[in-house]
Amino acid sequence: APSFNLFCTTRLPNPHYSPEMSAKVTVIDFTVTEVGLEAQLLGKIILREKHELEEQRLALVEEVTSYKKKIKQLEDDLLFRLSNSTGNLLDDVELIDVLNITKQTAQDVNEKLANASETNLKITEACEEYRPVAHRATLIYFLIAEFATCNVMYQTSLKQFNQLYELAIDSAERAAMPAKRINNIIEHMTYSIYLYIQRGLFERHKLTFALMLTNKILISAKSLDKSLVGVFLKGGGSLDINSVRKKPKDWIPDKCWLDLVALSQVPVFHDLLDSFSRNEGLWRQWYDLEAPEQSKVPDFDEKINKFERMCVVKSLREDRTMVAAQEYIAEAIGQRFTESVPLSMENALNESTPWVPFICLLSPGADPTKLIEELAKRKKIKILGVSMGQGQEIIARKYMSTATTEGQWVLLQNTHLGLSYLSEVETFLVKAEELHEDFRLWITAEPHPLFPIGLLQMSIKITNEAPVGMRAGLRNSYAWVNQDMLDAVGRYEWRQMLFVMCYMHSIVQERRKFGPIGWNIRYEFNQSDLSACVQFLQNHLMEMDAKKLASPTWPTVTYMISSIQYGGRITDPFDELLMDTYAYKYFNEGALAKGLTMYPGYTVPDASEIGEFRAAIERLPAQESPEIFGLHPNADLTFRTLAVHDLVATVISTMPKSGGGGGGISP
Repeated sequence: APSFNLFCTTRLPNPHYSPEMSAKVTVIDFTVTEVGLEAQLLGKIILREKHELEEQRLALVEEVTSYKKKIKQLEDDLLFRLSNSTGNLLDDVELIDVLNITKQTAQDVNEKLANASETNLKITEACEEYRPVAHRATLIYFLIAEFATCNVMYQTSLKQFNQLYELAIDSAERAAMPAKRINNIIEHMTYSIYLYIQRGLFERHKLTFALMLTNKILISAKSLDKSLVGVFLKGGGSLDINSVRKKPKDWIPDKCWLDLVALSQVPVFHDLLDSFSRNEGLWRQWYDLEAPEQSKVPDFDEKINKFERMCVVKSLREDRTMVAAQEYIAEAIGQRFTESVPLSMENALNESTPWVPFICLLSPGADPTKLIEELAKRKKIKILGVSMGQGQEIIARKYMSTATTEGQWVLLQNTHLGLSYLSEVETFLVKAEELHEDFRLWITAEPHPLFPIGLLQMSIKITNEAPVGMRAGLRNSYAWVNQDMLDAVGRYEWRQMLFVMCYMHSIVQERRKFGPIGWNIRYEFNQSDLSACVQFLQNHLMEMDAKKLASPTWPTVTYMISSIQYGGRITDPFDELLMDTYAYKYFNEGALAKGLTMYPGYTVPDASEIGEFRAAIERLPAQESPEIFGLHPNADLTFRTLAVHDLVATVISTMPKSGGGGGGISP
């Protein structure tokens, strides 16, 4: 039929269609723009903070629209009469009356429009002070949308973001002064949304996200030049060593010199290359330091800010860039954006509803199943679990049907092996009008490009990887340890050995980052290993108490920890030897000495309250030397350099592409 029209929608952010398809259809981009989103978000905050103004503005918009419609109707009516009039126009009394009415109405409407325009100006001025909140929220949303290009699982819908935005406004600290209130909202909103997003990011992307957020905020505030960010990311990659100024000394690597040449194009570093010729000795000294980012930059220390300092560090000592980036982020938006936050399943549960599923992203050594089961046990809720695969959809459907009516939890594991069923789950949740208030759906999956976007956009995403760094590892362990666990055995030896056990767990996990220098094989040490060892130590000390023994049976303790619990995963004989050495080093007679120092700066707290242990962990060094693991100080050069390359590649992948076109996969 001639009136037939076909409308198709897609949730893909940037779909590629074949030329044949594009020639036959009209493609309309409905993606929200920065200006449009800022206006929407400004409207939302005004509605919450000054609702009478927003209501007045909306009424005004409605009024203006009706006025314009009225003028259009009158004009159309007049044109119709003029075109259908016969004879002398001056003799047509009815037409002259319509003309007079139209003229008078047009004058009235124009007056009202002028008044409306004045009122709108006053309302806009009153609303304008809240614009910084909407602007910050817009920056964050577009960063989240860009970041989804790093990993297909990092999808967040605008609807979800709006809920976070409104919640942040409501929960931010109140203040009598509007300026103070606005600042409170911006601070609280930035951190609360950051926490929500970083909970669903893999460890390797968390610092990258914080760095990109900081850059966006500072570029928007005109405190950072976009061109300097470009130099930081690309360095001297496009330069040729033979076509630039000759390096003054051979100790400077070619790549470093090219990066320095690129950096010297920035006004603040215009005499950087001359400085190397003048003070080569000082630069050599700075280059050879173990942590140059903490020392003064020769000739430039007083002139440069933290970002510029990070550029110098990346040019000369690429391996220390991540540490310099943490200092830059901490100074710009706050220390808390650089700290790892232990995963709290309790908090995630409080944020959810029966219609919002949890998607736990799997990675080697990170399986959240035990945490989910423990949470269900604490909440006294039955959990129905099924591992997805061929033919498992029938069981999953049965479980979903039971759980949604009886208020149970469903755990769908390894759903990347049964993706076809997930589209069905999405449709079910979207169409379900009534679900039992206790029902929750937990999904575990490895990242997969065909994972339903709709399900990702409506869910709470969770990762459970071991955090990076000794302090972060201990913080994570002591988020799991609670006061009841500390009081399980009424002896100081128990609390001391528990801390030593958590310390050793962080050591063996962290050592994996060094690659084959750390462990010959990258073992999936995880929370279950620590849980099993802690349970064994608790039982052993209770037995020791019952038998009135003077000290633990150390050979038994070391054998159970190194050969049974952790050793159960180890297959390489040298790795077995290393694990035995760690167990022997940390579990011996000396381990019970009060004030025991595990490594300079790492002392076992002599405390009995969980709060005291957590406070002591926060006072530990933020960065650790490879020597804490028994490795040479240079052992971390490779992994730190690779981490920087990964960061740069990730940031560049999220940036708009420029230059010539290339082929792509068409649907």
